[in-house]
Amino acid sequence: MRLRAGIVSLMTLLLALGLFGLQATTVRADSTTDSATDFGNAVASMPEGLSIKQYFTPGNFTGTNSATVTDDKSSTDPTQAVRLTNDKNQLGTIWADDDYYFDLTRNQKASMWVYFGNRGTSAGDGMAFVLQNDPRGTAATSTKSADGLPASGESLGVWGYPDDYTTSATGGVASRAIQASWALEFDTFPNTQDPSSNVANMTDFDYYKVNFGASKPETKNPHIASAYPAQSSTYYRRYYSDNNYATTMNHQGVVPNVTSLSDGAWHHVTMQYTAPTTTGGKGNMTYTFNDKDPNTGQSETGESNSYEVDPTKLTPATNPASPTATMAKWGFTGSTGDNYENNLVVFEQIPGLVDASAAATVTDVTAGAAIPNGATINGGDRLRMDYNLTYNEGRTPWKAIQAQIKVPTDVSLTAAKVTYADGTTETIPIDGLSGQALDYTLQKTLDNSGSTGSGGATATISLYGRADNVDATVSSTVNTFRGSNALATAEAAGFTIQKSTGTLALNLTSNSTVSMAPTDTTTLTGSASLTGATTSSAFTLHSSVNNGDETTTKFDGTGSSQTFSSVVKGSDLKQGTNTIDLYATDDNGDSSGTVTVTVTIGALGFGTVAPNSSFADTVLTGQATTIERNDDWSLTIDDSRGSGSGWTLQAATTPFTGKNIPDNTLKGSLVYVDSNHNTTVLGSTPMTVMTHENNSTDTTTNVVDGWTADTGLLLKTNSDALQDDYSGTVTWSLINGVS
Repeated sequence: MRLRAGIVSLMTLLLALGLFGLQATTVRADSTTDSATDFGNAVASMPEGLSIKQYFTPGNFTGTNSATVTDDKSSTDPTQAVRLTNDKNQLGTIWADDDYYFDLTRNQKASMWVYFGNRGTSAGDGMAFVLQNDPRGTAATSTKSADGLPASGESLGVWGYPDDYTTSATGGVASRAIQASWALEFDTFPNTQDPSSNVANMTDFDYYKVNFGASKPETKNPHIASAYPAQSSTYYRRYYSDNNYATTMNHQGVVPNVTSLSDGAWHHVTMQYTAPTTTGGKGNMTYTFNDKDPNTGQSETGESNSYEVDPTKLTPATNPASPTATMAKWGFTGSTGDNYENNLVVFEQIPGLVDASAAATVTDVTAGAAIPNGATINGGDRLRMDYNLTYNEGRTPWKAIQAQIKVPTDVSLTAAKVTYADGTTETIPIDGLSGQALDYTLQKTLDNSGSTGSGGATATISLYGRADNVDATVSSTVNTFRGSNALATAEAAGFTIQKSTGTLALNLTSNSTVSMAPTDTTTLTGSASLTGATTSSAFTLHSSVNNGDETTTKFDGTGSSQTFSSVVKGSDLKQGTNTIDLYATDDNGDSSGTVTVTVTIGALGFGTVAPNSSFADTVLTGQATTIERNDDWSLTIDDSRGSGSGWTLQAATTPFTGKNIPDNTLKGSLVYVDSNHNTTVLGSTPMTVMTHENNSTDTTTNVVDGWTADTGLLLKTNSDALQDDYSGTVTWSLINGVS
């Protein structure tokens, strides 16, 4: 960072312009073009981030604010950037709106990309991330003592402006900073000039022995460091001569090994704030620079350091009786002097809004182990790629999460789904994937409050597939999970596929479609044969129900052709349609294709059964009579086991007894007449009255609807039956299967 030249330097510059005016004008035009070209390159290479205009307000200090929010990167990419500076003698400040304050009492994370132009040693002056409770709010900036106007150059718009060089005290410098603040600076112009070259300002922020101690790496190069701008202890006064004092800044938490910032590249920064754990305690801000590759998005170690964040120092001094600050306004400031640069920030995660993370695991299901990066697997191995999304904390749910997953090359997908923390799932369509890319937006939000529409705090996107049987190297992939208010990435391991030499075929000898009740079992049988391999080996059957965990069993026999038998319990399956995927492997690493068995599990039982039914009132005539039913009969059978299943309905009855005549039993019988008018007399022993085979998608059979006036359940009386009110009990029995 750098101050504007004083009056002596300015006069010299004006003289030079007077002597070489045409040349100076040409250079100025080239510089403007260079800035515009550099800005275009920065936007073209801008990493994916959030749309941010709704979160920020430019500072409203007196003077011109150069800070803006850029337009969307493209019609399909809504990434926007904060642009703080792009020319000489500028000051830019931008602040998060009040709804997005920085909560000093909670852990928070900020994830962002920063850009400092391409001007190398000609860059200036940098920018700063700032937490502040300055009473001026969005108008807060560092100022000059003479006129109170905003200061630029080396102040970066946040540090104290050292224009009083006649005193050894540092309080005046601190008073001209943003008050009640903490700042992390990205300084692209080290102020290491000898004070004699700038007597009127006497500043030497970055070059003095206080910065060279064992605990303070030197800052003669562009650097990243933090401190409290409004604390007098942040500054030193260094005596020079004739009662003139240069101002030196006491940098804290300097990030080591930073040699260049304005290099035409984007740099990733992660800031992790840890809140105080005790009343009156201090928080801590850890900041890591270059922890992602800007071209691939892959994680890198980066360079890191940390420094305290003391809430008491962020409490406005204008109200000393107020409680210690629990929140702060946050934003970015940046400034330039005679040197300048494009200063840009792209956000992946905004502090306090949503703290989210993502991780990826690739599992070789066939081998039963996770794949480390660079491992070798066999062609034909079954793979599961899990992308685990986690909502850590925040003030709003993680919304509209768009999963942009790069399906590994030489892997054929078979299924994909989302599983939420609340147990619900979504099936992801995988038909028609283009360019090995999957783009899917989750239907639920993620948070830890159980809000409406939330799937809970986590979601796992699982992709199932099979490695192609080829010799190939599969690169690792960086996958993006972009919500409307947070973006996270996850790296999936790369691996090498080794082609198998043998051909293993699996054949099913039992039915590929089965319907049964939860209490039933079925046996799957088949065989596998190996060709093309020099030696045969032991075969293993792999089975997976509904894309769940695999189970393995050994085949029977030896040699190049072997058989298997596997029992499946209905109680282990879900109601409805189940898929059982089977494939075989051998000890040589050969793998067969997948054979799928569909098993439908359904419940068989009574639906609606009228508790009380009656026959028509009838006047006895002394002759045998068949009495019809009234309209209060109801009997339905529910069978959701699917086509191929069946059931048998049986009925039994007690004797019908009279109400008005003591010990009177109806002379007659309850009968069942089928559609062919065959009659079955019912008694205490259950008798079959109906059988049914499922051959359609209907799951409910209305038994009574199939009865006519002279079929179904009827009451026959003998000629010697007595007039009375009779009642009896009918017991219905439902048997699985057709007997």
